[in-house]
Amino acid sequence: MQIRSAIQDILPEQLVESNPDAEITGATHDSRRVQPGDLFFAVPGFKQDARHFIADAIDAGAVAVVCEELPEQLDPAVNFLRVKNVRAVIGPIARRIYGEPDSGQQIIGVTGTNGKTSVAYLLSNLLRAAGKNTTTIGTLGVDDGKNINYTGNTTPEATTLMRELKRVADHGSTHTVMEVSSHALDLHRVTGVRFSALVFTNLSEEHLDFHGTMESYYLSKKQLFSEHPETPAVIDIDTEYGARLAKELREENPERRVITTSAHASPAADTIATEITTDLNGSRFTVVNKLTGENAGAETSWLGVHNISNSLLALVVADLLGIKKSDALYALAVADIVPGRTKPVANSAGLHIFIDYAHTPDAIATAVSSLKALSNNALTLVFGVPGDRGEAGWRRLAHTAAETADHVILTEDDMKESTLEECFRVASDQLNTDGADWQLVPNRWDAIGQAVARAKQFGDTVLITGIGHQNTLIQAGGAGTITIDEQAAVRAAIAGEDPRALDPREKTVAAAQTSEKEN
Repeated sequence: MQIRSAIQDILPEQLVESNPDAEITGATHDSRRVQPGDLFFAVPGFKQDARHFIADAIDAGAVAVVCEELPEQLDPAVNFLRVKNVRAVIGPIARRIYGEPDSGQQIIGVTGTNGKTSVAYLLSNLLRAAGKNTTTIGTLGVDDGKNINYTGNTTPEATTLMRELKRVADHGSTHTVMEVSSHALDLHRVTGVRFSALVFTNLSEEHLDFHGTMESYYLSKKQLFSEHPETPAVIDIDTEYGARLAKELREENPERRVITTSAHASPAADTIATEITTDLNGSRFTVVNKLTGENAGAETSWLGVHNISNSLLALVVADLLGIKKSDALYALAVADIVPGRTKPVANSAGLHIFIDYAHTPDAIATAVSSLKALSNNALTLVFGVPGDRGEAGWRRLAHTAAETADHVILTEDDMKESTLEECFRVASDQLNTDGADWQLVPNRWDAIGQAVARAKQFGDTVLITGIGHQNTLIQAGGAGTITIDEQAAVRAAIAGEDPRALDPREKTVAAAQTSEKEN
């Protein structure tokens, strides 16, 4: 594809066609990943000037560059396109370069604070059970049902997204269910994508370091729906922002198909759950479609009322896409739990121990309340405060822990920024202010051991949050990332072994001590 074809419908500020016949075969925003024949998007970073990497991209074989300011020296063999906003054009240009890979698939976008991954995986299960070749894109990576390619972001950058959509389309994917984050919307990662259906789960305090206010956060999420005014929308209205979004979308376009759901039988919802029963083995409920008058029994092994909310969204979208109700209900009943979501640790000791990726106040509160509703046992919560949340974020997390759990174990979490000491100081102060029953156990493996000990001694239900499926822990001070298998740590503690022996840092210390002795 030549430059004129690649930028069709894009109105540049300036086009320098030094080599108009050059064939463009790919696109990237990362100068380190440029391949010969690529078009390079010089994206201005929050800390870096993208122009500094144009020369590297050209040296690696880029034949075209899209930028906001032309470099002082123009390579005579390279085409340059100057635009006002590079990010805004990445998606449409990359989409064209990769052959419009979304046009042969049905793309479903799922947005919201919590539940995106769960809804995406539930819906993918329902589609696959109906014989649809389905890809899931989100927190866990790009999952085509056979392999998972980790991309580093909940929603990949636009060049990566279009490249991956082409890859899975070439392998027969007919449906792609994609998590769409607020960062992705503000940074134009899904600009140009053609969606067949859109889903809104909920909205709660998160990412305010990026958005500033809840109103700004809400408007960021709403972009997904506003930019696709004809696309059917399925919205959970059990939160004020969901109810607001449904109302606004209907007012803005009365012809648009907007379907609302509620796990709490809201009178305003189109599809609701009734006759709900839940226990530590899952949930059973009746799906009531108020638009058609149809009722159907449903069950899932996924724990908690919040997963009934997620199930309703997935079932409604499956119906929109023409999936038989019987196929969808069967798939829901047998769907595996998403890695990292309230997953029990199987054991023969009869202990109720769960691991969950929950790392926001709302997600932790939901997971804790769901487990407490299913058992009369006290609940011990193991949690940490990620270093990049700031003091207000640390206090909100600690306050949620104090308000919801019977016993709290504060421990380490990802330290992209700040220090453990600072995080512990602020969180400890909040836990004391709230009068929590708590203890500080700095090492995460030790914390898991302490929690299992409480389960053995007092019969507590244990919930370990924050890491889940990621299996990695980012250390403070740029010390790198280490691997953590929380299930293995729990099993070791149940067996009476010291889980800290599994901490990679302990092995490093032991090796250093051995070396010293040998010297």
